[in-house]
Amino acid sequence: MEEIKIEVTMFDRSIHVEKSAKGIPTGPDVELHLTLIANIYKGEGSDALEFVCSAWPDSVEIVTVLVHGKGKTWILNSKDLDDELQESL
Repeated sequence: MEEIKIEVTMFDRSIHVEKSAKGIPTGPDVELHLTLIANIYKGEGSDALEFVCSAWPDSVEIVTVLVHGKGKTWILNSKDLDDELQESL
């Protein structure tokens, strides 16, 4: 049995952006950021995948992938991931 667990933070940072309507600036606004962690388990005794993601209103980026198994943890940084995988998000 496969188990998927998703954890999402409350807003953990923000950036100021200029808000506009039809190209006309209407004042400052804020974009909020979330950190999202997805864990995938294939069953008892199997390896587990953990995806740590950075989420903005218009994008999600995989920051780190961890593979937990056999008493070890392997870490892949986003630079090591396939560009096609990143863009598919």
